[in-house]
Amino acid sequence: MELNEEIEALNRLFEKYNVEYSVPRVYTSRDAASVREMYRSGLGYGFYDLVISQSNGHAVDVNDELKVNARLHALLDSIRIKIDKYPEYKVYKKPKKKRKKS
Repeated sequence: MELNEEIEALNRLFEKYNVEYSVPRVYTSRDAASVREMYRSGLGYGFYDLVISQSNGHAVDVNDELKVNARLHALLDSIRIKIDKYPEYKVYKKPKKKRKKS
């Protein structure tokens, strides 16, 4: 599956289970950097900390939680591997012109 197809599958999964995330499509290294930031974990707010479950307020049957989370993390892993193939995004600033002393 292509990267953006996997992102769309992930977004459909989020929508189906009422998870308040949406991942943007990736076309450039800048887009990839934006999605890569969503994986950063800090106090339980990164993608790898995400668990779809009734106890988290998601619309999932308790009996389906393991299967749904296996699919979730398989998509997250695959997307991350593809994202990491993009070159690192760097902001390039125009150098300031030097003033001539008079």
